[in-house]
Amino acid sequence: MGLMPFANEAMTDFSIAANREKMESAIAKVRKEWLGNDHALLINGKRVKTKRFIERHNPGNTGELVGRVAIADQKLAQ
Repeated sequence: MGLMPFANEAMTDFSIAANREKMESAIAKVRKEWLGNDHALLINGKRVKTKRFIERHNPGNTGELVGRVAIADQKLAQ
């Protein structure tokens, strides 16, 4: 699994109902499938779970947990 090369996206006109609906649908999907989950480290292409996490909250709604990201120790970092 490799990273895709970076490319800027064209601006989207959200005054167009179809564009707004697609974005709202995508946000709803992320909220349902990803929001509040634990996320493992990715080391040499393999997912590595740890017992320690950094919690990240929505800055616009600090009571909403976006997710928890695993923390690497020195051994994993080397």
